[in-house]
Order: sequence, then structure tokens, then C-alpha cells
Amino acid sequence: LEILVSLHFVSLENNAILGDASYNDIPTDNNNAHIIYPIHPKRNVTPYVELCEDCRLNPSAAGRPFVCYDRMLYLRDRKHLPEAKAREDVIKTNAEHCAMTRFPSPYDEEEYKAFDSMFSMWSTDNNGTRVVGGGDAVFNADSTSKTAKRGVGHYNNISIYIYETIPKDMGIDLEHKMAIQYASPEYKEQNFKADLAIIDLFRTYSGRIYDPAKADLLVVPFPHASHCLSSDGWWNECGHVKNEILQRGVLDNLPYYKGNEKRHLFINAQEIFHAHKLLRNVPLSLTLGPRVAPGDQGGGGGYQIVVPYMNDQRSFQPSAIRSRPKEWWTRPRKYSLAYFFGSQNRNMYGTSARIYRTYFLEEVQKNWNATSGEIGGLPYVIQNTEEVKSKNATARGGQFFSQMYGESVFCPTLPGDSPSQKRFFDVIVMGCIPVVLAFDTSKSSASVAGGFASNTSWHSPGGYPMGDVYPWAKGSNGTYPEEEIDYRLFVVEVHGGVGNVKPAIEALMENPREIRRRQLMLRKYAPYFCYGMGGDSHSYRDAFSKMMESVRFYLSSISSET
Repeated sequence: LEILVSLHFVSLENNAILGDASYNDIPTDNNNAHIIYPIHPKRNVTPYVELCEDCRLNPSAAGRPFVCYDRMLYLRDRKHLPEAKAREDVIKTNAEHCAMTRFPSPYDEEEYKAFDSMFSMWSTDNNGTRVVGGGDAVFNADSTSKTAKRGVGHYNNISIYIYETIPKDMGIDLEHKMAIQYASPEYKEQNFKADLAIIDLFRTYSGRIYDPAKADLLVVPFPHASHCLSSDGWWNECGHVKNEILQRGVLDNLPYYKGNEKRHLFINAQEIFHAHKLLRNVPLSLTLGPRVAPGDQGGGGGYQIVVPYMNDQRSFQPSAIRSRPKEWWTRPRKYSLAYFFGSQNRNMYGTSARIYRTYFLEEVQKNWNATSGEIGGLPYVIQNTEEVKSKNATARGGQFFSQMYGESVFCPTLPGDSPSQKRFFDVIVMGCIPVVLAFDTSKSSASVAGGFASNTSWHSPGGYPMGDVYPWAKGSNGTYPEEEIDYRLFVVEVHGGVGNVKPAIEALMENPREIRRRQLMLRKYAPYFCYGMGGDSHSYRDAFSKMMESVRFYLSSISSET
């Protein structure tokens, strides 16, 4: 087990303090037991059987996987069976591969409140003009306001200039339109909204100046990801947006670009390979990861700063996170594990790393159900997100999932279509220890310093190094060394495949002190994975302040070149 699972235990000698987490801070009882969870009576729940949609009908078959959901579709669409009957038939005739025993999670409409988006505070007057709502407004200033708040951190000596020449339909009006979309729980494309908050934080930054000649950094306030979504849904590489639209609407409106290319920051808050080809190789940009080496994915032509995904629920604001005492982070939990997953992307069969979710579900189906739905004395919850949403309308806004993460000790964040995942940051902020699959990789890195950050992928064998995917990772050379984050202090890495997930968690459940240490490390780093909005903007060290430290690090590097 020690070979297969990286538990990254920390020496107990001298009660060494790791950030805020000292072993002296970790409470225990006489038996060192029941400090992670209360004594748990036998659950009075009835398991049920449902169709394992992404499980393979024939796991040994080569080529494109034919999954149980495909068989259900065949019976429904070709044999004209009602969907419920088709599902029942597949479960009955293919029980070995398609029948999944489930243990229900709560769907309490009173406990799990409706969607609570910070973007919902954006309002307009009768003429459609943005209204600034005071200290609690999401957006503290409009595009022409010179109102700003003093930031925190040691980046305040950076002076920035923000262009006001971007046409409104690609700038301020677009931001307004997309904020309304993102505030709706019915809107499905919620992963790429960080650009709106980042642009507003630049507008309200205390180091903003209005003379481009004196600026250290020139910011292009074009929300590239949101623009891609607004045009015609989501297309890969933003391929539905013509080159001339971006050329005329953005690039032709940057009068100070020539000669200052390396000091222009583009807000490409999406995965680098989803960016439009015209903007993928700009000299300096933000990305949700991964950073790519020159020539990889048609990118790598510039310097990329990796930032986290954004969750705009109020419980994800820095003030909310920092107000939680140590006891909140180490409190007893109801569940050993919570894993909510999306179905296979059927447009990417054979190419997506989501196949590891299928492997995991098959492992659970064959080897976990004998435990009666428990690990280490606590129940676990593993469910398809669409199933949850169909039973609980309030879950559409994510509040249900966030609270379930907060009630769980461990949260697997298994590979998706892209190397980075929003879920990874969500579970950290809610105090749940992430569990990842670890793979060896020798893929060319975009400047990570070496070691763990460049030879380990949390996405796929030979995939992008984790130091190129996760912001400010130790050894990534993406910020000052003292500002880097050692993710192994709290993330559970599982080597050797999905069959080792359960043994890894069971081993940790036997070590309450180690779980407490990891939970306290979550407390230390969680604020860096959220963006302060409204009254929280520029008031705490958060994702924006960390990003600005990376900007400062970058500016010092190009200054040394000259």
C-alpha cells in the first residue's frame, strides 16, 4: 500500500508546525478515536438499484466502449420502449455490468437552499445602465469610475492601465448580459465566469492609473470565455467566432499594444486549448490551465498565468471562508466520501480521460457494495449529478453539492475532459480532502522547475504535469517560491488505478490525526481559491491577490531581460 498510495505523512517529531497546522492543535480522546466522526448508528436507509449509465457492457472489448446507456438508448429509440422500461430491461438482462446499488443522499428542500449567486446582485436602472449598489454590490465601479479599494498583499506597487476602447457589445454590455446568465441556476455553462470578476477587480484595483505610458501592466478587459459562450453556446476553440470579429472588436482597439506586447494581459479564463486561435498565443494571458509548452495544442507562444475556477456562491467568498474557525474544518462529518460526477462526454469517446470515471464506477459496482455503503464506519455517497438534479430542484445551482462536500471527509476529483476541474477547488473550499489519481508523465512542461510538479499528472498517463495545471503549485516556477502551494500537504494521491482508492481512504480513516492535519492545511490554502466580490473585493488575500503576485513575478522576469 505504501508503494501504491501517496499519503504524504508528515513527521511527528518536535510537533513541527506546518503553516497553521500543528500537531499540538489536533484534539484527540483517550483512544484516539471518534475525533473524525461521531459514533455512527446503522443507517435506516434502503439501498436501491439503478442503471450504471457509464459502465461498459463488455469491459474486455477493445475500441469505442459500448456502455449500458447506449443499450438503453437502443431499446428506447429502436425498439420504442418507454425509457423507464428500457432502463429496467437493461438492468435485468445485464445485471453483472449495468446494475449499480445506490445508497440515497438527502434531498431536503429546507436544508439545501436555492441558488445564491453573487452575480445576482448586479442590477440595472430603467435605461439598462449598470447600477452600483454600494459596498455589497458585486461590481464596485463601472468602466469609467475612478473609485478603488486598497488591496492586500505585496503587489500594490504594480500600476495598471485598463483599456476603455473595447466596444460595449464585447465589453461592458457583454459582462452585464453574461452576469445575468451566470446568476441563473438554469444556465448550464457555469465553468468560465471568472473573467467577469477578474475584470471588475482590475477596474477597482487601487493601483489603477490612467496614463498608459506610466503603467507596469496594460489590461485588455475582454472576457474571452464569456464572449465565446454568449455567441452561440460552447464550441471547441471558440471556433464559431470569426477572426475578423476579434480583430476588429479587440486587437484593433489596443492603440498601445505595439512595442508593449509583453505588458498586455489578456483575460483568457478558460483552458488554453479552448481559446480562439487568434488569442491563444498572445504574449501574456490568464488561463484555467494547463500551461502549454511552445507548439503544444497550437499554443505556448506566450506566458500563461494559471488561475482557479470561480464559484460565485456567497459561501465561497473570502470573508465566509476566513470566518470559519479551526473547529469548523475539523468537525465531525456525516459521510466518509462524496462523489458527484457527470456522465461520459459521448462526443469524446475514446479520447477523454473521463473513462477513469467509468473504471471507478465499475470498481465500486464490483467491490464496494459488499460494505453496505460504508467506509471506515461512515456512509459514502456516489451519484450522477443529473440524477441528483432530477430529484432536487435546488441542486441545479450547486448549493446542494457544496453542502454535501462540507459534510464529507474525502471527495474524489477524478479526471474529466480537461486536465483542470472546477470541482477540485469547490471541495477544498468546503473542507473536503480531494482524492486524485496520479500518473507518471514525461510530457514536455511549460517551464516547471522539475521534480514532482513536472513528472506527475493528475489527469492521465503521460498527461499534463500537475505543476502546469494547478495554480501556484510548488516547483511550477509560476510565482515566488515562498508563495507556492504544496498540494501534497492536503491532496490524497492514489497511484496504481481506481482499485486503490478504497484502500487509500480506509488507511487514512484509521489515522485521525493525519486527517486533521490535512483539514487544517485546507483551511490555510482555501482562501486562495476564491475571488472576493462586492464588499470582499481587495479585502483579503484571495485568488486575485495570488494572481497579482504572479503578475509581479512575471514583470520582474521581463525587466531582468532588458
